Amino acid sequence: MIEGLRGKEPVGAVLTIGTKGSNGAPTDRDRFYIKVPDSSGDVRVPHPSFASYNFYPPAPDEWTAEQKAQYREREHAKRRNIRGVLVHAEVDECFEWTRKAQKLPRPFANHSKLPACTGDGRKALRLQMAGDMIGHKEIPCPNELCEFAIAPNERTPPCCKPWGRLLFQPTWQDGSKLPTPLMKLTTQSWHSLSAILGFFDYFRKQAALCGVPGAQLFGLPFELTLTEKSSPEKRTKFPVLRMTPLAQIQAFLIGQGDRVAQLQQRRPYVALLDAPEQDPGVLLADRSTIEPGQPRVQP
Repeated sequence: MIEGLRGKEPVGAVLTIGTKGSNGAPTDRDRFYIKVPDSSGDVRVPHPSFASYNFYPPAPDEWTAEQKAQYREREHAKRRNIRGVLVHAEVDECFEWTRKAQKLPRPFANHSKLPACTGDGRKALRLQMAGDMIGHKEIPCPNELCEFAIAPNERTPPCCKPWGRLLFQPTWQDGSKLPTPLMKLTTQSWHSLSAILGFFDYFRKQAALCGVPGAQLFGLPFELTLTEKSSPEKRTKFPVLRMTPLAQIQAFLIGQGDRVAQLQQRRPYVALLDAPEQDPGVLLADRSTIEPGQPRVQP
């Protein structure tokens, strides 16, 4: 164990609503894309292992415009739902949500990567910078009454927006051979955050009614559906998420104890901190693969 060294979740893919066009503007917001978790700047490229999901063959040139539009709609419809399973025990392990302002107007401090302010409606952490010194100051969070949570005009969004991230493992149907890495979804939509929170609240309520204290989420299947809402006042449409369980929650909770017992009865694997992985010969071999050794003397 090394003090201060923290593990990083092995996220293998990122689920996005739409993508960015060549000019940087969002496009195709009526379907999901799967991107690589690493990025160059603020741009994530499509994941090569999900090429068949991200892209589909173009419509034949001889088709009419109406036929091409119908074809596009059918293909996008296939990419508006994604099924998954939760692979964490607690809500806080797989879902986070907060208010966040990435940048604030002057004279407030801004950083190229760190958010200028994050809050939960009660307390907030405001970025403080003085030369090479970077820190955060705790301040009260006014929530909806914060000046930065209010849009200055109809065309300019507020600086402070909702921020949420969900971790899950995708599951595929119909014999699909697509990978199933740990996947991350990020959203800045109040509607989508409310839907995800409602999913977890429903699970907690059902666990309480079933008398299952400390119920865990691990193994719970669900479906994310991309829908659309409109604002008649602003004459705009925007994408939102719906999250629904695919298991009968009561049966899932009752069977949870049986699944835990079955896992405990399985043959354990050798752990890194157990013998023989702590054998001096094994440790030496592991070290030699990553550490340059002395050059060998030629006979």
